[in-house]
Amino acid sequence: MWNNLVIEVYCFGKEDRSGCYPCGRMVTSAFCLGRHERCPHMAWCESSEREAACYVPFSNILKDKVTMWAECLWLRFRWIFWDSLWFNRRKVDEFFASIPIEDENSDLMKEIRKEETTAQKRFVKWFNEKNSG
Repeated sequence: MWNNLVIEVYCFGKEDRSGCYPCGRMVTSAFCLGRHERCPHMAWCESSEREAACYVPFSNILKDKVTMWAECLWLRFRWIFWDSLWFNRRKVDEFFASIPIEDENSDLMKEIRKEETTAQKRFVKWFNEKNSG
């Protein structure tokens, strides 16, 4: 039975010259969650108890591998015997053909291009700041 609570935390706050984050700590910790509000620089990712465990029993590793292999085998058989049939491929092709394609000169595409350009300029500025010091 697994009973670990796993929270994988990353700090995206800009480090100062001393190597500390804006809160003054050198590393992220459970205190980044805070009592009432979490730190605005904190982000977390999905993790599992098995990734956090120091010693995972071999039986659990074997179970995970066998489950993964069985799922891959099932998906391969399903593709060969069902999904690759002509009438199923036709349905998928019709679905993708029904999706409208935005015109390059539409307002939406202009807005997306503008956001991409702004993000690229900000990235270049940030990258130069990081590598200059």
